[in-house]
Amino acid sequence: MIKASTNIRTFTAANSSDRLHHLVIRIATGDQAAFRCLYAFQVMRVWRDAIRVLPHPVDARAVTRSTFVEVWHLAGHHVDDAWVDNRAWIAAITVRRANDRLRAADWQCP
Repeated sequence: MIKASTNIRTFTAANSSDRLHHLVIRIATGDQAAFRCLYAFQVMRVWRDAIRVLPHPVDARAVTRSTFVEVWHLAGHHVDDAWVDNRAWIAAITVRRANDRLRAADWQCP
């Protein structure tokens, strides 16, 4: 019984990975509906990653927004890379943007 639920979980994870890959392909062509779908699918994950690192919700919101802007602009670079984990790619963008935000805050404070 436990094995069956594990297989379902693995199947669901594979489906969500495929879904993300297809959304990125569509976003690369300028498909705004695909972008809205990817946003809805990933926004809470990006928000949680940002809010864990950043001290203020305003900063996390800015990082979330800039993460998705970068996804929109860089989607075309990931179309041919079927082996790329798009969740990891989006998480890496989030981490980089959050670190940039922290460095900017440190620089501004004496």
